[in-house]
Amino acid sequence: MLTARVVCTGVLALATALAEAAQDAEGAADVEGIERFPESWIVAYVPPTLARGYEFVTGRVDRSQRDRRIDSSRRVNAQLVRVTYRAPNGTRYEDVVAYYQSLVAEQDGEIVFTCQGRACGRSTVWANDVFGVKELVAPDSAQFYLAAAIGDRLAAIYVVQRGNRRVYAHLDVAQMERDAAQMAPASDVAGSLLQQGFAVLRVLPASDGALDSTDMEALAALARQLGAAADQALHVVCHLPGAANVALARSRKCAELAAAGLGEGGVEAAPFGAGPLLPRPNAPQARLELVVPSTPP
Repeated sequence: MLTARVVCTGVLALATALAEAAQDAEGAADVEGIERFPESWIVAYVPPTLARGYEFVTGRVDRSQRDRRIDSSRRVNAQLVRVTYRAPNGTRYEDVVAYYQSLVAEQDGEIVFTCQGRACGRSTVWANDVFGVKELVAPDSAQFYLAAAIGDRLAAIYVVQRGNRRVYAHLDVAQMERDAAQMAPASDVAGSLLQQGFAVLRVLPASDGALDSTDMEALAALARQLGAAADQALHVVCHLPGAANVALARSRKCAELAAAGLGEGGVEAAPFGAGPLLPRPNAPQARLELVVPSTPP
């Protein structure tokens, strides 16, 4: 038979464990202007970092053999902060979803994409490949995702209810750089072309090879600034990760779009889609490059 002392000790230990569990992770903080769901606490946190080429997911995610598949995304230069919250025991998953939907609406956010349940794809891909937080793995039927533009920030919000009924909410908030900072100065690009025969551009393609209107405008602006510095044979090369046959086709489309953007600014560049076949150390897997073809002696 349990003694009163043993029962009391067990109750105190449980209360202490619960109190500790409800504390934010060390050094963690809320995202400015985005309040957490009431009484939830931070279990994972990545402080603001400059994420060159952050992939803002705007479509369903899945897995094809060993490769993840993202139906649509946008790559941006941004200062990224990541926060994962756990809601109190007994919290309804639907209430957390409704809370973040209301929060985005109250801030006049523009919803770019949203999905719920199996329409979002595989939770394991969202948790492990997109956000890198294992606590977010949940049944595919119990997930919600919302991608929104809130002012000059992009917000990716993911809510799940795990098999143990615990509810988690994850936020990726990307503070966009100013348009002027999206592309390296033309003098830097020209210098790289002269010194090493190539220049990695800051306009980064989406996973499907798409370039948005901002990307196209930035390419045209760069071409206009290059002027005489681009008066030589050039190739614009698009690199994309993934299965070679798929990535090669997508990168050809991407290179053709980039060539069209440069052409708008008066620079002719032959398009070439490299897919994943020409990796370069210390460069993003998805990238655009201007290349001066080597000439035989």
